[in-house]
Amino acid sequence: MRLEDLMNSYLKVQQDVDFISTVLDVNIKEANREESETNKDSDALVK
Repeated sequence: MRLEDLMNSYLKVQQDVDFISTVLDVNIKEANREESETNKDSDALVK
C-alpha cells in the first residue's frame, strides 16, 4: 500500500471519528435537555 493511500485512509477515518463525535455530542445534549425537563415536571408534581 502506498503512503498516499494510507494518508487518504487515515483522513477518511478521522472524518468519520469527527462525525461520530459530533453526533454523540448532539445526542448527549438532547438527552440532558430531556432529563432536565423531566426533572422539572416531576418537581412540579411534588410541590
